[in-house]
Amino acid sequence: MSHGAQYQELVPSAELLIPNKSGDSYGYTGWAYCSHSEDKNLFLLYFEKNCPQAKLRGAQPFVTYHAQWFNPRTGEWSEAGKLTADVVGMIDLPEFPSNDDWAMSLVRV
Repeated sequence: MSHGAQYQELVPSAELLIPNKSGDSYGYTGWAYCSHSEDKNLFLLYFEKNCPQAKLRGAQPFVTYHAQWFNPRTGEWSEAGKLTADVVGMIDLPEFPSNDDWAMSLVRV
């Protein structure tokens, strides 16, 4: 509910995260998930424990997003800075705060 009812219209698009399937296919670690609004003004990302460093593709080119980490263990949000997509809409995501599960919110500035 951090973004109001907007989450109800998100489009699942795990393939926008690179990599998104790095873990054991029968395990619960190393996979990443992505959903976004149709206009790509909002992305919600989820990274299981042991995910490698990731990139997001499919963002709006040259657009800056406000990034926040969400800790699913504590329910707390923390700042991750401003991230700007390149000419093809690729964003290099920051390093995870720890090797645990993490979520990230990207909202167009």
